[in-house]
Amino acid sequence: MKKKFLFSLGQLYRIFDVVNQALFPLMSPIIYENNLDKSSPHQVENLLNSSTKALRKNLTYYLDRRFRESLIETLSAWVDGSTDFLLAKNKIHQAIQQRPKWLGLLIPSDCFTQLLGAFGFFSFMDPKVPVFLGRRRIPVRGKIARISRTFSNSIRGKGKIWRDFKATFDYSETPFSPETVQLFRNLESDKENYFRQITTGRSLIIGPSEIKELPSPYGFNICLILVTPSSNLKTLLQQTILFNGSWVINSAFATLLCDPGSNSELKVLAQKAQVIYCNHNWTSRVQSIVQVPVLSYNSNFMDLWMTGAPNLLHRALGLTLSKGLSATVVGANLYIADSIYQQTVNEGGYIVAQPTRTLHEFFTCNSYSNHDPAINFITAKRLRLSNWVIGDEKVSNVLSWSLGEYLLALEKSIGMRRL
Repeated sequence: MKKKFLFSLGQLYRIFDVVNQALFPLMSPIIYENNLDKSSPHQVENLLNSSTKALRKNLTYYLDRRFRESLIETLSAWVDGSTDFLLAKNKIHQAIQQRPKWLGLLIPSDCFTQLLGAFGFFSFMDPKVPVFLGRRRIPVRGKIARISRTFSNSIRGKGKIWRDFKATFDYSETPFSPETVQLFRNLESDKENYFRQITTGRSLIIGPSEIKELPSPYGFNICLILVTPSSNLKTLLQQTILFNGSWVINSAFATLLCDPGSNSELKVLAQKAQVIYCNHNWTSRVQSIVQVPVLSYNSNFMDLWMTGAPNLLHRALGLTLSKGLSATVVGANLYIADSIYQQTVNEGGYIVAQPTRTLHEFFTCNSYSNHDPAINFITAKRLRLSNWVIGDEKVSNVLSWSLGEYLLALEKSIGMRRL
């Protein structure tokens, strides 16, 4: 009976979601070439064409055309350098404040906040800003997952967990309730990729950013290393061997690993990992390249928050919670840094900056906006406040900020520096 109900509910929501996305589309992800000059017309053209297409396909283009044209004009001026960041931001504020308030009841805010984030205007993702962008859309998969996860709890527990999840979507910065923490601890495995672990322990998550000091390799049940195309192979090898580490790789790295013309050293190095976790679309292809277990990094925990693509840190946190562990995080700056993927290593008493891939700001802002940085930040912050996450100095400092402070810092870190 429960399965039939969930199936019917799922079908109904899928139909609704398809119609909703057809009327109010989000901007499609854009894949940019790396190491291109900042003034490359190819970058500008791709970004503007994609954003204009999303705006003009939106139903509200016909209901509030002046607002749409104002946005397109302002964003175009910001990209071509004829206006500065703060002036463009003020114009966007004015355009939003002048639009009819009733449109906010009809239009999901996601179709605007994600697009504005692609241009570096991340503070519009904060619901506390004095503008009325519209209601928030929670994708279908997240709704169904939340319903199914609460069926096994008491009526009282269900209510508290539902309120807890809703508070997260409303960007509440309070810790998770004890009932939700217990739900995380008791997550049942739904695939062979996961197992239920009764005893609690700790995982070590090593990010691709600056690390002042690595902890001792002892005392951790597992080590998860976040791997991107910017990862330095020498350091990656050292960390993998020292911590007996598993890799959590993004799709860009999976593409590189599966490329027949890629560095053979990379494929040899991948054999050193205990396990490689990646998007489920890549598991079979990566498995054909390496002889170590390749598993999906989708987890019960992250299925509860499907408002954007979780980044590698959140994927690793999801894997950690699925195994009944807490996390120690180092080398993850949440995009608040002069160089996002720049690690430093101590060699012979000298601090040496590793060479890193140059990521164009168009790529960085657009990519991170698809991750929905606001909900990802709040989720990580609430996990830290619930004592699930212990971070190094950088992680702890960033997660001590409010959401508004974080989004403003994000604008300064990668938004204003795009030109």
